[in-house]
Amino acid sequence: MESNKSLIIDNYVPETHHRRILLCNPPIYDTRFPWARFQQPVALLQLSTLLRQNGCDVRLLDALALDGNTLHRRRRMRVVTRESVSLNWWRFGRLPTDLRGHLIAFEREKWQPDEVYIAGFTTFWWEGVA
Repeated sequence: MESNKSLIIDNYVPETHHRRILLCNPPIYDTRFPWARFQQPVALLQLSTLLRQNGCDVRLLDALALDGNTLHRRRRMRVVTRESVSLNWWRFGRLPTDLRGHLIAFEREKWQPDEVYIAGFTTFWWEGVA
């Protein structure tokens, strides 16, 4: 027997009028990001497929997209100290200026989203979403 969740997802049909949708995969703030090469915005990609099938113009702004075989850029934001242990708190992903450049390019194309969705893979990565 199928779960209710599966039925809801299988039967979901978004509004079919033409909308411009911006999907955002934000940078990550954490002490480490060892699985960076395997972290993909799967939920956003699935949502993109569904929206495109229903006539929406969808774009993805991915702060964690890798260029070729490079590593994610990281910038130390602060040092977190708990008891006697200090850890670097890093921001992983494209620079804010790179992301701003993509938004400016959208504006030059006269492309403005009707809706924006931002992924938050896990609650402790809230800073990137903010």
